[in-house]
Amino acid sequence: MAVIVDSEGNELKAGEDKPVTLDEHEKIEISGTTVSNGQVKLYIFSEPQEGATIADGQGSWSYTIESIEPGNHRVEVEVTDPATGKVS
Repeated sequence: MAVIVDSEGNELKAGEDKPVTLDEHEKIEISGTTVSNGQVKLYIFSEPQEGATIADGQGSWSYTIESIEPGNHRVEVEVTDPATGKVS
């Protein structure tokens, strides 16, 4: 499950559809849990961007979006299990 946290500590969980308002220069942190050492790819739409990170041994991961234009955005996450190569 992925979670987005704004600068005030408010959380938006995966699947929730509610607006998060940020100041122009605020960073966005997205975090979640998956398989141990999973390779996490993030796709940010409306302004196409990609990011990647690796989950730790417990499956925890996080990624910070440093800059994004104002507007509506959608984030999709893809994980590759290093043990099986399966992508989900």
